[in-house]
Amino acid sequence: MKIWKCVDFQKEVEIEITAEDIGLCFEEEGGKGVEIILREINRVAQFMVGIPDVSIENMTEHQKKAIGEFLANQANRYLYPKPEVEDTI
Repeated sequence: MKIWKCVDFQKEVEIEITAEDIGLCFEEEGGKGVEIILREINRVAQFMVGIPDVSIENMTEHQKKAIGEFLANQANRYLYPKPEVEDTI
């Protein structure tokens, strides 16, 4: 006689996802990609607005500069998009 028993279990695992992996996911989503992107940008924005000024003041000057430069570079991607380059070959 055979008895089949299903056992449920949980295991915590850590995975690393690169920016390229995320980009590929959006490409696969087609038209829904922009909707997902906007939703996630909104989540990031809500998080950043919620950071108390005192927490920012407690950061080192190097940390504040690195974060500020990163955010400025990301903002520039939306404000000043690079023109599409056509293949000439």
